[in-house]
Amino acid sequence: MRFSPRLWFALALVSGIFTPALLGVASCTDAVGIEECRLIETARCESARQCGFSEDESLRCVEFYHDQCLHGIENADEPPDEAQAKACVSTIQAVEACAQRGAATMQDCPEAPLVPDGPLTLPPCMIIVSQAHLLAACAFVSADTTDAGTTSNPDVTSDAAGD
Repeated sequence: MRFSPRLWFALALVSGIFTPALLGVASCTDAVGIEECRLIETARCESARQCGFSEDESLRCVEFYHDQCLHGIENADEPPDEAQAKACVSTIQAVEACAQRGAATMQDCPEAPLVPDGPLTLPPCMIIVSQAHLLAACAFVSADTTDAGTTSNPDVTSDAAGD
């Protein structure tokens, strides 16, 4: 099944890695990681251009997440620091480079390791657009780390953990 870039964008908006209101972040004063969220989401929106987003769609994505990130990241229990956010951004950019060179799946993108048991069969653009929390360097954004990519996928190897 092939997803269009616009469908991926819609899915990312609906199931984005930052879902504050549903996770108990009551107000902006309780928000954790606002600036880190903005760094990461800007990287995702810009990298999505490699996945078929137009410049206008990319800019709208950045604008959307600028406001959306006022709620912070999903994982409010472990406030991220700038170094974590920058590592996540660098990894997203590595996934973008994989997409640019034509990597079909994350198996072909060893420079951007996934969380343990992360599904290596996902295409790089799916990671960029809606599954960035499956990147080992970005896993801190998810409140439920037990759900961050755990699958019974037989294609997954121990190298996916970034060893």
